[in-house]
Amino acid sequence: MGGAVLIATTAPVLLRRCQGMVSAPTVGLVAWLGAAVAALGMMVAAGPLALLDAHLWLAAHAKPFSGFLAGCIGMLHRPGAAAFAASLLASAIVVHVFLVLVRTRSKRRNQARAYSRTLERLGRYDAGLGALVVPYSKPVCFCLSGDAPLIVISSGALRTLTARQLDAVLSHERAHLKGRHHTLTAVAQGLSRALPLPLFRALPEQIELLVERLADERAGNRCGRDQVASALLRMVEHTVPGTALAATGGSVQTRVSYLLDPAGCPRLRLQTLASWLVAAAVTALGPATILTLACGLSLAP
Repeated sequence: MGGAVLIATTAPVLLRRCQGMVSAPTVGLVAWLGAAVAALGMMVAAGPLALLDAHLWLAAHAKPFSGFLAGCIGMLHRPGAAAFAASLLASAIVVHVFLVLVRTRSKRRNQARAYSRTLERLGRYDAGLGALVVPYSKPVCFCLSGDAPLIVISSGALRTLTARQLDAVLSHERAHLKGRHHTLTAVAQGLSRALPLPLFRALPEQIELLVERLADERAGNRCGRDQVASALLRMVEHTVPGTALAATGGSVQTRVSYLLDPAGCPRLRLQTLASWLVAAAVTALGPATILTLACGLSLAP
């Protein structure tokens, strides 16, 4: 459990300082979600490790390294009531996280269905656009996930955007649906509700920005980065259903700066490599620290 808490408190500080992750959103997603998975993995493993005599199995092997590692792990194993209580606590946390994730997923799915039914009554589906057009004067575009994923665009957007800008906005929303970005944002939201630790509290905002950046890159590669940026600037920041991913989601100012001036942003290969190294270090931070402390104790006189 100590390793999980260490990752959850240290990772956000390290990850926020690595700007290359916003430049390379795939790396950023791997880093943030990898840190979350590492912390959760240690929580899941804490229960069995508190009760199982893994160090005894290693000690049975004659190799010197196995015996040394057995001594390290043995320092983490404390049989008796304390180990049983730790196992129960770890199991309770895992069950709590699982139930919150299930409730979050079910709630978002029901909301998406309700929004879709309401919007379908108000608008008309345009097969040429591949989107539902709703009568609304402001330029708005977003997508809804669910059993029947849906892109929604306002009549105001059709009047405001040029043909190329419209294509860029729709490509952006298609990238969200194809990448199943709603699942990532739902998981981030559920974890933030289940675990009040810095890493998980930061996840929703960070994951939203990164999936928006990823969709920007996909649309920019197809339609031109300038078209995506100009479309964002012509769209309005608006309130959309809680389960939706809007074209103007995340930090629009940050997204536009990366689209219009990629050379001025940390996009170099060295930055990307550094981002991968930070992601790997954060993921290994908890287990390595706890095992190092245990080894130090095992070697102490």
